[in-house]
Amino acid sequence: MKIFKQILLLALTMCSIMFVSCNSRLFNRNGLDIIPAEQDGEWGYIDMDGHYVVNPQFLAAYQFADNGLAAVCAPNGKWGFVDKKGKYVVAAKYKCVTRFSNDLALVTASGEHISCIDETGRVIFVLPQAEEACAFSDGLALFRDNKGKCGYVNQMGKVVINPEYDAAMSFSEGLAAVKKGKKWGFVDTHGDMVIHPQFDEAGFFQEGMAVIRSGDRWGYIDKTGCYAINPQFRMCANFSEGLAVFTQGSTFGYIDKKGKIKIIIAAWDNERNNGSVNFVSANSGVMVNPLYREVDGNGFYNGLALVDFGGRCGYINKKGDIAINPQFDYATHFYGNRAFVRLDGKWGIIDKRGHYVANPQFDDIGRDLDGWSVTSDYYDSHAFIKAFFDMVGGNDANVFDGFSNTATLSDLTKSHYHNIQIDNATTMRELLKRDLTDEIRLQSVRFHFADAVMLNTNTRDFYWGYTNNKGRNL
Repeated sequence: MKIFKQILLLALTMCSIMFVSCNSRLFNRNGLDIIPAEQDGEWGYIDMDGHYVVNPQFLAAYQFADNGLAAVCAPNGKWGFVDKKGKYVVAAKYKCVTRFSNDLALVTASGEHISCIDETGRVIFVLPQAEEACAFSDGLALFRDNKGKCGYVNQMGKVVINPEYDAAMSFSEGLAAVKKGKKWGFVDTHGDMVIHPQFDEAGFFQEGMAVIRSGDRWGYIDKTGCYAINPQFRMCANFSEGLAVFTQGSTFGYIDKKGKIKIIIAAWDNERNNGSVNFVSANSGVMVNPLYREVDGNGFYNGLALVDFGGRCGYINKKGDIAINPQFDYATHFYGNRAFVRLDGKWGIIDKRGHYVANPQFDDIGRDLDGWSVTSDYYDSHAFIKAFFDMVGGNDANVFDGFSNTATLSDLTKSHYHNIQIDNATTMRELLKRDLTDEIRLQSVRFHFADAVMLNTNTRDFYWGYTNNKGRNL
């Protein structure tokens, strides 16, 4: 009678390290017509006056892409894509998806590799080599392979930049930051290293400049790799509408593309302001508010920037003047002439004067934070079984503790009649100290037989023995 062994792995998969950075920088600066909104645990879509155009019915929902499709999570827990009437265009059958970008989306079905689909749901290509992948940007999709290396594929699924980088970012303005060893550089869409790896950290290009770190100071480079603003800041962010957030010493605020300070926040004056910060305009030198605390690192959108005044959110203009008084618990940047604000746990919509066009009533509002990457759900069980037996079998592959996956029950009972549990426990204690593969660590191992086998004991001599499901001694 043949037996088989099934290895049960509890808490099998270890969390993978994120080697890729998908640029959710692609925040929508334009006006939206509808946006996801949550009420009583279900998501639908509202227009910019707060009226539902798609009733709440989804477990989750993303913003609409330029092609008019949005990713939604159906009540069955699967993801698909709907049009602006809430009608499914691509059926909800995926475990995870990205938003559409360049009219393509990356999707993963349960137990499958990452695939790329078009607007009809037709599979364009499959990425069997990818463990993780990002939405398309500048016509290329960043992916990480099963060796932890990063590369890029084009819209036909062809690898155009080989996976050879230790970390990478999606393309932006024709260039992408890549890490080789301990340093970051930039490649173009052909894979040519146009800016040699030399930076300790690097961001993406926006408005022709990228943030970089050299040593403990941050600065900016242009697309030739030359310093546009020398590293001098303790922190700085990407430029947005010509201005960027910076921190230098105890002061932070906004600089222009020449590095000139346009808006200054004189911070940490404990004696005069009880630990608060002062917000002044560089041009007028006039104090605006002594309770200013934080700025939104995303910067200015449609002429206004989100700021935090003493725990309340408001907006300033490019002169450093308060445009919308601080009054909200939380807020977003402006999408065209609309922004989304939270007050007392509910979300509403305001215009650029700070007036409500929809009073706070929604439990949540969908923002630009999700839908930029997917992970593979495929695992080669044969590779795992081979790795398992190679590790525990020593010189005799495909053997664990003296027997293999072709052993009979008779073989097992003859060689391990008295001490199988002791031998296995000893072996497992040593095995559990090690990772089986880069992604897997065993937590427990159990053995299962094709025919029912019951373990019993003779209370007279305390020997262990085996019987089949009919009670016959084996």
